[in-house]
Amino acid sequence: MTELRSKTFTEEAKRIRFRQDLMSCSGGIEWLLKMGSMFSLTCRALGYDSWGMPNALRAQMHARGW
Repeated sequence: MTELRSKTFTEEAKRIRFRQDLMSCSGGIEWLLKMGSMFSLTCRALGYDSWGMPNALRAQMHARGW
C-alpha cells in the first residue's frame, strides 16, 4: 500500500508542477479553461500531455522541460 501511495503522490505532484508551469506561460490559463469547458474535464484529467495544445504554448512548455 505504501508503494501505491508513493506513486499516487508523485503523479499528483508532477501534475501540479505541470499546471503551475502552464499557467505561468502566456495563454496557458486560457488553454486550460478552454479544454476544461470544451470536454467537461476535471483538473485531474488535464495532465502533462500536450494534446490540443497550441504550438506556441507547447514550445514554451518544452522550453520549461515538459
